[in-house]
Amino acid sequence: MKKWLGMSLATLLAVSCTQNGYKVTYTTDNDSVEKVYLYAQATGELLDSADCKNGVAVIDGEMELPVFAVLIPQQAKTTVKLVVDNEPVEVVNKADVIEVIGSELNEKYRVVVSKIDEIGKKSQELMEKAQTIAMEHGGRLPDSISAELSAKYYELMNEKVAYIKESIEQHKDDLISAGLIAIYNSQLDIKEVEEFLKDYKFSNHPILTKVKEYIQALKRKEVGADFVDFTMNDMEGTPCKLSDY
Repeated sequence: MKKWLGMSLATLLAVSCTQNGYKVTYTTDNDSVEKVYLYAQATGELLDSADCKNGVAVIDGEMELPVFAVLIPQQAKTTVKLVVDNEPVEVVNKADVIEVIGSELNEKYRVVVSKIDEIGKKSQELMEKAQTIAMEHGGRLPDSISAELSAKYYELMNEKVAYIKESIEQHKDDLISAGLIAIYNSQLDIKEVEEFLKDYKFSNHPILTKVKEYIQALKRKEVGADFVDFTMNDMEGTPCKLSDY
């Protein structure tokens, strides 16, 4: 199954889209895994899938690279975040331990993702704790406990955003910043994102297209912004401009 998305690693310097072959090999000791799915992390779009036979699944084809993706094995509790580029990627999932072997970009991204996932795990544990306590109190969380858990939760969310911002700055010379902005832009200060993109050498990369469109859409809604004029026909078929009125 072949699809087209993103941009090739070789294109990063040329800043032009070409299609490149990719290959992701997934190996597991979990006999219940029958199929593996690959999704775009920023959009949730299904990119590709493959059957898992004898503990091995191979997803390959051509698409515009690189893509920041999530690999999800069917019937498994784990998900794997990775960069699909034009270098082969191996995902080894055995004894509940996950190892991603691939390009240098993948290794850098793994370090960033591990910290973000760690914070996410802590926040998930807080929510599960809140649900357990609520069930013990007839489905309602006591106000004092709710306030305590909420404070801890928002502290974790602030820690996550701060780490993402820090990582964006640390990776301003590679494509990881673009991936983080594309995935987490809704959690970032969009004005800070716009300022960062002014000097970012990959600011014209296709992975940031929707982010830049979002920035422009917000600008059009700002107080004092010029409205966008348009023309349409009236009931008699005569073209009329909004600005005429």
